[in-house]
Amino acid sequence: MSVYLATSTEIPQYLLEAGWASTGQQIAITQPRRISAISVASRVATEVGSVLGDEVGYSIRFEEVSNPLRTRIKFLTDGMLFRECMRDPLLSKYSVIMIDEAHERGAYTDLLLGLIKKIRRKRPELRVIVSSATIDAKNMLDFFANGEAHDEATILSLEGRTYPVEVSHLGKPCSDYVKAAVDTVWSIHLNEGQGDILVFLTGREEIDRCLQTIADRLLDLPKGSLPLELLPLHAGLTSEEQIAVFTPTARGSRKCIVATNIAETSVTIEGVKYVVDCGFVKVSWRGKVSGCCVSILTLLSPVRSGTPVQPNLKHGHTCDGPHLTSFRDAKGRASRSCLAGQMLPLVYIVGPQIPASYDVAGVGTDRHHSLYIAAQGPRHRQSCQL
Repeated sequence: MSVYLATSTEIPQYLLEAGWASTGQQIAITQPRRISAISVASRVATEVGSVLGDEVGYSIRFEEVSNPLRTRIKFLTDGMLFRECMRDPLLSKYSVIMIDEAHERGAYTDLLLGLIKKIRRKRPELRVIVSSATIDAKNMLDFFANGEAHDEATILSLEGRTYPVEVSHLGKPCSDYVKAAVDTVWSIHLNEGQGDILVFLTGREEIDRCLQTIADRLLDLPKGSLPLELLPLHAGLTSEEQIAVFTPTARGSRKCIVATNIAETSVTIEGVKYVVDCGFVKVSWRGKVSGCCVSILTLLSPVRSGTPVQPNLKHGHTCDGPHLTSFRDAKGRASRSCLAGQMLPLVYIVGPQIPASYDVAGVGTDRHHSLYIAAQGPRHRQSCQL
């Protein structure tokens, strides 16, 4: 069975036992990924002693497993909670809202934080928990305190890792990081002891290529070597295919999971001892090429993205082991995010004067600037006339 961080599983149960859902309201916990919402809800339901969908439930796109009358702890993707604001602008059915893995800083996460700050002006009794392994807690506290004294908020730090992790960086750049990842997996499988392998790549095509290359090499696997089970993990898989990675590894064999950053958030796979990280991430880039507006997926290196930090921090919850990266050690920084696609529902919830009445986490950053630019764009002006 998979193991999860205490912030994702224990805190909701503490809140339930403390009576925060005793008046019929619910405790909401957001997750940035569908697999996180499903797997963590399943774990909490087991620990509470409830059937999933009864006292503990979840809500993801196109799938609702909860009871409006009996559910007390509800896990949602941040996008689903954002959409609930359109039906219930004050989120009145929730007594506590926990934003988990806030460092992901997706579009819906940032917008949701701004909405919750606005909701608390009308509902000061609403309690908000923002949890993260890497976020700047002081800046987040200042964001909600709005420059005033921190009388109603505090910062709590918890130890999450229980085992040491040895981090190794590549000595020099490689021309093909997928091939480098395959070579590393093969070397680990032939030379290292028992323990599953988790590989981070940027997308489905790279995952398929990596798995196919490893499968071809398995034809020449030396006698006496451990059998190697290959599993993909990305957003294009069904929920059942994603949950398959949590199946315990058969005795005398090894599991190799090749995943995107979907495996970084609130998901710790039991038995993983070796982590191989390519250090790149795909982000959406919008701009003009030859006078035409285009939107493409482009690769960002570790120098321009903060992603290499999180896989390292997520490693070491179940056993010690090495974390191998195909990039040189580098500090990341936040990237810009275009929020134009989310502006129409935001106008519906907040109103047309978004820049004047709405705030977003990280004021003064590129994300806040992108929000302002999107709000002034043609789509915003058109939606205000509807």
